[in-house]
Amino acid sequence: MNKVLFDLTSTQSSSESPVHGGGEYAKFVFYAALKFSKRLVCFYDAKRELDKSIFHKCTSANVELIAIESHKDISELLERDDIQTLYSALPYEYDSLELHGKRFVGTVHGIRSVECPTDKFEYIYKLSKKSQLRSFVGNLVKSRSSRKENAKKSFAKLLYKSNFEIITDSIHSKYSMLAHYPELNSENIVVFRCPYNFDKTSIKESLKSRDYFLLVSANRWIKNNYRSIIALDQLFSEQKLEQNVVVLGCGEVDFSKHVVNRDKFIFEGYVEETKLNDYFSNAYAFIYSTLNEGYGYPPIKAMEYGTPVLASSNTSVHEVCKDAAIYFNPLSISELKTRILTLVNEQSLREKIIENGFQVVEDLKGSNQMQLDDIVHYIFEIRDEYA
Repeated sequence: MNKVLFDLTSTQSSSESPVHGGGEYAKFVFYAALKFSKRLVCFYDAKRELDKSIFHKCTSANVELIAIESHKDISELLERDDIQTLYSALPYEYDSLELHGKRFVGTVHGIRSVECPTDKFEYIYKLSKKSQLRSFVGNLVKSRSSRKENAKKSFAKLLYKSNFEIITDSIHSKYSMLAHYPELNSENIVVFRCPYNFDKTSIKESLKSRDYFLLVSANRWIKNNYRSIIALDQLFSEQKLEQNVVVLGCGEVDFSKHVVNRDKFIFEGYVEETKLNDYFSNAYAFIYSTLNEGYGYPPIKAMEYGTPVLASSNTSVHEVCKDAAIYFNPLSISELKTRILTLVNEQSLREKIIENGFQVVEDLKGSNQMQLDDIVHYIFEIRDEYA
């Protein structure tokens, strides 16, 4: 029997956040793969806690579950005659893994460090003055082009790896890889939209306060929340906004020292999913100022709750949000201010964006299971069903 060695390490908490997009994606694929449980062998990092639900699912389905200490353990598993394929939802650390001629399928969510190797405000997100200074000076000394070239070389080790087949989340990511790595075979990159866990509860409109702008994942420079915070703060100083601002996922990054109107901002760390959903459902608007995205879950969550989205106009964001967002240049604070004022003052546009968001969500709901089936069938080489 040809079995798939499934990487569960991507479902485990990262150093940046207890929950991250790649991990949520891996969980969706794992649960869908359980219908082929007899062909499934799973491994996880012994040094980190495994999600209890995943552990119980493996136990109840009699899935072989193995704790590993190093990449050497993975390579040894691939020597088994019954294992023919390795799958990872976050394959970036496996560029040097010995595959023993086995098939390797990985979901590459984008080539972020190639497309966006740095940002002039990256130092803001460092926790100590020493690391801030090092980051600031590093950006001055080391050119953007040299950072990009180093990142490109690093990705090449994985993308050009023998027997490696690529799943990606967006058309943008596919053709970005082909543009930066012309020797890649287009037929060796398949695009399947990210699955998504839609909220099954309903929240009455009358219970929603709608009195704040919402920002998330604030401790990551790539999400670019600093510029959004500055734009909103300037509008408060200019007395052009009445709403407040809630900034989530700040971690230890202290944004409060950068704003004038501190009473208008609430800064929080990581919040559990139920509370996160409440924040999304009660927001006046969601600002998604990301500098780079392979797909992007957060705008979908906002649309699901009828919260209008202001979003970056770059990478895959437009592909996901379609006509259900007001777009802006994520590098331009002045342009973001313009879009915020547009949303606040043009009620008919706000209503149209909300309406379009509901339609995007409905379309995604309709194709959600099909996307998951396609991903799993591809991994398990069930070509007739996949086709």
